[in-house]
Amino acid sequence: MTSITADAVAEAFLTHVYMHHGLPLAITSDRGPQFVNGFWARLCELLHIQRRLSTAFHPQSDGSTERANQEVERVLRVFTSYAQDDWGSLLPVVAMAINNREATSTGLSPFFFTHGYHIDPVALQDAKEIDGELQVPEQAGEAFVKRLEEATNWAQAALAVAQDQQQEQANRNRQAAPVYRTGDKVWLNLKNIRTERWSKKLDWTHAKYTVVEVPTPLTVRLDVPTGIHPVFHVELVRPAATDPLPSQVVDDTQPPPIKVDGHSEWQIDEILAAKTQGRTRIALVKWTGYAELTWHNIRVLQDCSALDDYEQKYGDVRTNNGPLHLYDGPSQRKSRRKSKRKPGPQPKSDPQSKSKPQRKLPHQSKPQPKRQSQRTSLRRTRAGAIRLQLLSP
Repeated sequence: MTSITADAVAEAFLTHVYMHHGLPLAITSDRGPQFVNGFWARLCELLHIQRRLSTAFHPQSDGSTERANQEVERVLRVFTSYAQDDWGSLLPVVAMAINNREATSTGLSPFFFTHGYHIDPVALQDAKEIDGELQVPEQAGEAFVKRLEEATNWAQAALAVAQDQQQEQANRNRQAAPVYRTGDKVWLNLKNIRTERWSKKLDWTHAKYTVVEVPTPLTVRLDVPTGIHPVFHVELVRPAATDPLPSQVVDDTQPPPIKVDGHSEWQIDEILAAKTQGRTRIALVKWTGYAELTWHNIRVLQDCSALDDYEQKYGDVRTNNGPLHLYDGPSQRKSRRKSKRKPGPQPKSDPQSKSKPQRKLPHQSKPQPKRQSQRTSLRRTRAGAIRLQLLSP
């Protein structure tokens, strides 16, 4: 079909369709170059024929034709197992058996829709016994009709077998299609998208796309790049996960501290682990609304509800580390050595307390700025909260 032009399609339409059936109201076809061509589009427009182009790379859009083609293939496959030597000459019998078979949905056959009447199956009248080789034309005619009758009966049986096989195979793994809505994120199957790269997984078209429209329950329109037909069947897309896993949710809203008696307090969400650092026992604290975890001396966490929850789960914080391996692996230790800033909520220093740089003379060494000793005090004020206060020396 790739070598057939739109002009050849128009001539074939005139010879095989118009001559026998007249002008149709609509023509269902795929999106081949012959049917999206401007010549064919203008021809259908002038003849008042509606073009029904199927969904790209989804021939099931023309379901009735595709099911008919599958049924013909199945019938021929069963039919050839009976007479593999002359099945080509019996194809007209198969075609007539298919066209004369009543449809389950309508109760009428394609032949009746076309001509308005049914035909009787082939039956041999007053058959005579034929022994030996054929000698006279009358006996040859009876043999031909008998052979035609047997072929017709076998074609009808093949139709029934093919229908049962098709129904069983179609319903074996069939599932309901997901319901898409405008704005949903989906992944597109790139098996029908051409790319110049060796791997389609690394192609720039392998990305999440947004559903911009749902024309039918089985098709969606995506915001694909220019040059790709935007309407796809639901079998070619799958929903993209937009909600992260529980371990991927990062709460970093960083709410402001709570003012209690003029002091700033931060709420503790959970104590995750504990360890010994030198001679000090420290615990890993998760603050409410902060993504970064901080280590603090367990002395400042006494009588804290989060500490009580930790000891109920893992035991005494002074001897039980809890799931320390999850938070104190090699990557965490390496990242802490590189980081110079202590994570977590930090007390703001007074900008006026910073010493101004002094002018350096050639004969003088670099002056050392005056160091101001500061101590950070964490004191529990109420259950689940800790006060972070900057104390003067």
